[in-house]
Amino acid sequence: KDELDGSTGTNQFFADVPKMTSMEFQVANVYQTLMGWGENDDPRTLQEQEDAWLSILYFGRSVDRNDETQIPPEVITLPYTLFEERIEGTDEMTQVLVLGSYQKPLARFVPQKEKLAPAFELHHETIQLAGSNWKATNIRGSLLNDDPASQLNDDITVFFTSETSVKGHGGCNQFHASWEEFESIQMNGAEHPLILRPMQIKDLAHTRAHCDSTRMQVEEHFFGGLTQELLFYDFDGEEITLWDAEMSEDGHQSRGNLIGQFINVPVPNWGGQSLIGMKAEEAKAAIETINPSLQVQNIPEGSLMTDDHRLDRVRIFVEEGNVAREPQRG
Repeated sequence: KDELDGSTGTNQFFADVPKMTSMEFQVANVYQTLMGWGENDDPRTLQEQEDAWLSILYFGRSVDRNDETQIPPEVITLPYTLFEERIEGTDEMTQVLVLGSYQKPLARFVPQKEKLAPAFELHHETIQLAGSNWKATNIRGSLLNDDPASQLNDDITVFFTSETSVKGHGGCNQFHASWEEFESIQMNGAEHPLILRPMQIKDLAHTRAHCDSTRMQVEEHFFGGLTQELLFYDFDGEEITLWDAEMSEDGHQSRGNLIGQFINVPVPNWGGQSLIGMKAEEAKAAIETINPSLQVQNIPEGSLMTDDHRLDRVRIFVEEGNVAREPQRG
């Protein structure tokens, strides 16, 4: 399956191309970034330009995308024509791509003369979070500790139980939600490009227990951070840090204030069940169902191993064909 990506002038867009022939191609699964515009840009012109192009990608024709009665089809087909023409006032020729009919084109494109580094680009490195469990060490700047007598102990957890579900504890109440991770965006223009890893947590529900005011306030900050329309996260090999998403000074969406920092901790179970005592191959299959991207290894109990720590690996310790202890990532 081929892919289509580019810029609307303000935002980056991405789509699948399920089928392509010499006369037409299909477009499906269109999505876009949600950036703003620069201080000197005219938002009316940019918005009109973006709406016109995205309506072609979503509907295959020019429509009002704000009209809620218009429902885009799952797949649209765009006819196209590719030809050469002379550049006006010169003897040079250039290729021209026309979408739609030649007589009534929807859009017209010519090749870029020079490949410029984009302000942002899709970054394909992602961190596989499904099946990982995290304990908070910091929420909105408040450091947490292991002292049970402390009002700010480490009861705040996030457990990505599968590729679509997450649960945990806010310090006072348990919660569960659905989640989705998007491909990372690399922001260029600095000495060290910033990698933004977008995530969305939806439909968060939690219990209604009441705790002391300090703990409730920390939990409110935590849940408020999780339930934003979009948030970003960093991973440095040991810790995950969650950040607000906000508009930067240049009008692009960027990393904002700290939501929290988390360290990796053992999973309490896999898919709601303990794997101890299960046949090794059955346990391996259960883990791969939760997160197919993990490298799952069956290892005899007591074997010598490397001491490197990798979140994309799960070791199952096997004794007499059965799981000897709860498998963990690392």
